[in-house]
Amino acid sequence: LRQEKLGNLITLCLDRPPGNRFSLDMMETLVERFEQLACHEEARAILLEAEGADFSFGADLQDPDLIRVMGAGEESRKEFAHLGQQLITLWDRMPVPTVCFARGRVIGAGAGLFVASDFRFVEDKATLWFPEVIRGMHLSWGIVPLLQRECGWGWTRRLAMACEKIDPLD
Repeated sequence: LRQEKLGNLITLCLDRPPGNRFSLDMMETLVERFEQLACHEEARAILLEAEGADFSFGADLQDPDLIRVMGAGEESRKEFAHLGQQLITLWDRMPVPTVCFARGRVIGAGAGLFVASDFRFVEDKATLWFPEVIRGMHLSWGIVPLLQRECGWGWTRRLAMACEKIDPLD
């Protein structure tokens, strides 16, 4: 994760191409950074962007730390879910405007941050997708109420229940 300050604009860049997958370490780092930025007195806006052709493929299902946490029992999985909820909530409630610029595939955790942003910009041919349900996973982290608030019930059903890939420019 790279951070730059340009005047009163803070830029955060996901820098794990290809795919900028969310490892457990990256999620913990983002939570820490979001907590720090929420107290940053000079920041007037925060931009979230990513290196590479795609914004994010979502969780890094090959991350050894994430695999260990998910296999360590119910309590461990609850802690991981809490970390994801914390990540989305901190970004959603940032005291300054948040801006997300995405290109390519915007999936899972990355899609959650995209939807939680105050202002969202995408390049042509970007796709927004929450594949959790078709992968037999639970769509948690407060994503469904966030989708409903930001996108309405129609998109929420398409994204969260039908697992459609959606062009955010539609």
